[in-house]
Amino acid sequence: MEKRGKRGIFNLFDIIVIVIVLALAAVLLFVRAERSGEEASSGTVVYTMELEGMRNGAADLISEGDQLVDKVKKYNIGTVLSVDIEPTVRQVNDYVNGGLVESVVDDQQTATIVVEAECTETSSQITVDGGYIIRAGLTVSVRGPGYWGTGRIISVDRGDA
Repeated sequence: MEKRGKRGIFNLFDIIVIVIVLALAAVLLFVRAERSGEEASSGTVVYTMELEGMRNGAADLISEGDQLVDKVKKYNIGTVLSVDIEPTVRQVNDYVNGGLVESVVDDQQTATIVVEAECTETSSQITVDGGYIIRAGLTVSVRGPGYWGTGRIISVDRGDA
């Protein structure tokens, strides 16, 4: 007959893994409880985006009152309040004198659009009614009626903040 030794259910490695998993679960619960404690307020946000490199004529289609949506996830991101259209300017190398100079791109326009949207605001982020998070510097890809463009959010007006 073989003699089997008594072996514990858990060895040292098992105990270490269990302690790590329990610690991670406790941290996760703590972070979620802290986030759920944030107060959210509803209201409107006005932000400005700059769409660069639009083909000539496409930026002319943007008008006040247009509903904008995210081109990728189809989130509603607001209503156009105003638009300013200028020629696209790029910095290029000056091979004669050295350095950089600004050059106008003949077939492209830059549209600076002021947008208003219903939002939910917490201390850490602004989320518009479609679920889109608004932050200055964020790259946006938007679509409107008959046009689309890619650019970035250049400013966010949080009202009294």
